[in-house]
Amino acid sequence: MDRPTPRINSKRMQYYVGQVVRMTGKMLRVNGDTAIIESTDGGQVEVRLSRDSHLSDDFVEIIGNVEDPHTLKMLAGCDMGPDLDMQTWDTMIEMMHKFPHIFMDPEQARLL
Repeated sequence: MDRPTPRINSKRMQYYVGQVVRMTGKMLRVNGDTAIIESTDGGQVEVRLSRDSHLSDDFVEIIGNVEDPHTLKMLAGCDMGPDLDMQTWDTMIEMMHKFPHIFMDPEQARLL
C-alpha cells in the first residue's frame, strides 16, 4: 500500500467500493472462509477471510478491499483484544472524516 488506508465504519462502505480500508469491529461469527463482524457503528459486514487469517479475539481490525457496500475482502487482520469501546472508536472514525486534513489524506475522506 503506497498510502495510508482510511478507517471506516459500515455506513461509509458505499463510498469506498474498490478501495483498501481498515475496519474495526466485533467478531460475531465465522463460517468457513466468511465472517460477520459488527462494525463500530453497529452495522454488520461480511468479511471474506484470507486463507492465512488467524483471528481469535472478540474484537478485530480488518484491512481489506471493499467489494460492495456490505462485503470486505480481507488482506490482513489483527486481534484487538477481548474488550473495545465501540462507541468511542466510532466517534474517532467520524472525527477522522470530519477533519481529514488532520487525520488522513483529504482525498480519501468521504463526507456523509
